[in-house]
Amino acid sequence: MTPVISKGILKSWAVPISEKWLGSHKTWRGLILGVLAGELVYLIQWYGNWDSLSLFNYQEYPWWAGFVLGFAALFGDALKSFIKRRLNKKPGATWFPWDQIDYTVMGLLVGTIIFPIGWETWVIVILLGILLHIITNNIAYWLKLKDTRW
Repeated sequence: MTPVISKGILKSWAVPISEKWLGSHKTWRGLILGVLAGELVYLIQWYGNWDSLSLFNYQEYPWWAGFVLGFAALFGDALKSFIKRRLNKKPGATWFPWDQIDYTVMGLLVGTIIFPIGWETWVIVILLGILLHIITNNIAYWLKLKDTRW
């Protein structure tokens, strides 16, 4: 949600990465701030010692994994946008369930290289991802941070 939340800041960075290939909604601001937010959340989990709430001990893995996972998630979103453009879907048009799981699946694929992620975690994360995507996008719509509910 970092790209949506950051909509009102750093407006000079809100330049499309490639309007032809990804559409107008994938910007440098969203990419950079999304990757930084991924690392920030990871570091909070890494330093926070949340063992009782976590599926694994973050401190057993590299501190920079949040950058990698944040980039992987945004790469998954960009890949989905690339495919949508090839299918002539308009930027911002809904494409269920791919809009809800694009970042999650790529994050899990790359995460599996770094962490021991079992199939049970894949199922839980994808189902929670779909649910949370729908909830957070509706909240962002009601707060007028997004133009559409998806």
